[in-house]
Order: sequence, then C-alpha cells, then structure tokens
Amino acid sequence: MSDSIPNQNQSLTAQSTHPVKPDQQPNDRAERQESIKELYLYAVQRLNTERERFNRVDEKANKLAAVFVYVIGALLFFVKMIESNLPPKTVVDWILVVITSLSLFAAFFGWVVCVKTPALRLFVEPPFNAEVIKFFEKNRASDVRYAWAKQFEKAYEKNVATTNDKQLSLHFAISTMRIVVGALVLLSFLYLIKLSK
Repeated sequence: MSDSIPNQNQSLTAQSTHPVKPDQQPNDRAERQESIKELYLYAVQRLNTERERFNRVDEKANKLAAVFVYVIGALLFFVKMIESNLPPKTVVDWILVVITSLSLFAAFFGWVVCVKTPALRLFVEPPFNAEVIKFFEKNRASDVRYAWAKQFEKAYEKNVATTNDKQLSLHFAISTMRIVVGALVLLSFLYLIKLSK
C-alpha cells in the first residue's frame, strides 16, 4: 500500500541544485559529494524505518479487528440469553440489558475503527515514471542523490503524520477493547448471580 508524492516531477531539477561550486578544490568537491551520499543513505534509512512503523500499526489494527469479532460473538451470546428473558423483570435483568447493549455498540464501533485504520491513508513514496528516468539519465549521481533525498524528506514527513494519526485510532480501539472485555467479565458475573437465584 503506497502512494506517490503528487506533482513532484517538475521540482526534481530544481532540487538537484546543491552547493557544489565549480571553483571548489577537488578534495572539497569530493568531500561534499560524500556528504550528499551520506544524506541520501540517511534519508532512505529514515523512510524505510517509517515504513516499518507504518506497517506495524496496520498489522496491529488487523489483529485487533479479529479479536473484536470474537468479542462481538461473545456479546451476541448474552443477547440471546437476554432475549429469552424479555421483558426485564428484575434489577439484574435491566443491568444485563443495558450493559450488553452498550458493550455491543462499543465493540462494533471499535471493530470499525480497526478496519478503517489501515485504509486511513496510503504510504507515500517518491514518484517513479518516465520523467524520473530522464532526470536520472541527465544528471550527475551527486545531483540525483541530493534531489532524491529531498523527495524522501517530503515523503517521510507525510508518512510520519499518517502513522501518528493511525496510532491515535489504534490507541482508541485498544481502550475500547479493554472496556468491552471488562464489561464481558461483569456480564458473566451478573449472569451467574441470575442463575443462582
């Protein structure tokens, strides 16, 4: 799942201009080119690291969505038990109805959040097309690395913002899951009280 940075092809040429002056000494120029190479490698590393974080959040969201399915199934078991005792006659019956209804709604909402989290936004990557190939062919390696490092920087910033948004959604879903699981424990306790009477 990835997307490209829109309308970036025209900026590649402008970004290829880096402060390597023609009158620089060979040693200075070589040192500058080496620093640009290091910048490029660092930019690639940062983007790949963010991709891993991005993917981990999506994987956690998918796993949590599967857990919510099981929780919803357990809540439906309580729904069937409540249906056989309608209308509610005791305080315990009313508590069972209210907690089960609210928990089922919360579990379904948490499931929706988990399902939508991976599709929130796609991973952004620099463009790769005919214009990019021409740019590579017409420019020196140091120019290409510098321009591409700038592209990676823009992609990195967009992806960090996206991953942070996804993490917020995931944290909300995790909190919802904890509440629903607690409600399930309470429902089980209340149902045992009801059976004991």
